[in-house]
Amino acid sequence: FMGMGFSILYFAFFAASNLYSLLTPLHAFACMIGVTVTAGILSTTYHAQMIAWLGLIGGYSTPMLIGSQNAENIGLYAYLTILNCGVLGIAMARYWPLLNCASMLASYYFAFVYGVEATKNADGIVACFVYLSLVHVLFLTSLVIQNLRKAIPTSLSQHLALLANTIIYWTWIFILYLKEATLHEAGLIALSLSALYVALAYYCIYKNKADLMVRNIFNAQACIFLAMTTPLLFSV
Repeated sequence: FMGMGFSILYFAFFAASNLYSLLTPLHAFACMIGVTVTAGILSTTYHAQMIAWLGLIGGYSTPMLIGSQNAENIGLYAYLTILNCGVLGIAMARYWPLLNCASMLASYYFAFVYGVEATKNADGIVACFVYLSLVHVLFLTSLVIQNLRKAIPTSLSQHLALLANTIIYWTWIFILYLKEATLHEAGLIALSLSALYVALAYYCIYKNKADLMVRNIFNAQACIFLAMTTPLLFSV
């Protein structure tokens, strides 16, 4: 019943803004944020994963329901980043790995759908790069919090999500910098990613020695990005 109540609230604020003009888009947006925050708090308090899923779906649906399609507006990226931080907060309290995977995929979806127009100028590329990097790091942080720190073995779905996180992030970043013909910057990003994955691999050895698969994934990713660094940095 509580989950149904949250669904009704989302629809009520959507209808009040888009159908009846009782609320401005900004006010409806703020109300939906309040509903999402409340859903996150109640889901962790009552161990109710369904409420967390409804809050996640409602939270990511809010920009589409209200009609926020200006990807050059940093407010959209800021809202999605805050939503990701909320999911990270839930990860600190409850072990719901699929929720983190869904949040990561939804965040990249917004980058692809709403970032096409924004990346036609330098400012839009920078904003999209910062947003994508935050999504990438926040998902890795949730994995560290949920599995590595508590020495809980990672699952197959988390292994696939790790690979998807890296592939989607790097593909999108490479496309961004290919547009600007600045592969040197892409080389620096590849070097940074290699260092990040080496640090995570060592953290695995320190905190969760038994989870060989996730350590091997980090080592393989570190080697791949290190191999990319030289040709990218010295490209003409």
